[in-house]
Amino acid sequence: MKKLKFSLLGILFLMPFCLMAQENRNWNTLYLQLNNFEFQDSGSQNGGSIGYNKAFSLSPKTPLFLETGLGLQYCYDSASLEINEFQSKIKFHLLSLKAPVNLVYRISFPNGKIHLLPFAGFTLRGNLIAKAKIKAKVGNLKEEKSINLFDDPANSEIEYNQFKRFQIGWNVGLNAEIGKHFVVGLSYGKDFNEIATGVKVATTSLTLGYRF
Repeated sequence: MKKLKFSLLGILFLMPFCLMAQENRNWNTLYLQLNNFEFQDSGSQNGGSIGYNKAFSLSPKTPLFLETGLGLQYCYDSASLEINEFQSKIKFHLLSLKAPVNLVYRISFPNGKIHLLPFAGFTLRGNLIAKAKIKAKVGNLKEEKSINLFDDPANSEIEYNQFKRFQIGWNVGLNAEIGKHFVVGLSYGKDFNEIATGVKVATTSLTLGYRF
């Protein structure tokens, strides 16, 4: 009986440390995002992201983590114009590789099934593809052109705003960890530098993830 009491006391004594170790474990996340991109003075465009993040514990006693990873981000938009016999359609594609670097604080609740994870940090983004496709029609005459928006517009007969390859911005957000594996979240961020002259991008993201 005494051995049983001492065993129970030992379990109760070690339990907080076991919970703390579990609370501060590292994690991996595979995620999908729905993104809304607000281009300064150019309206909003929709897109999505897919990626992988890894979180590292920064302290054995405090649930503070550094989370980073890599993701592919795609932005798409189209517009049409029709005046009498003139018709035109423009399609825009932007593909980027992004690397977030965030500080995350993990807030636990007594039931242990839901955890809140507010975060803040920076996102580095390299733009891989930026293209505009233009189709025009006047009566029976048709013309189609594809523009690489990284190219110097001085060498093109069509005027456009040249895109840059690299962006860095800030972001803040809140994720909710549901159970052991599922994550939903909402975040907002904005670039420090311009993607094109006079144009900065702000991004609102809805995240769905699987954590392991």
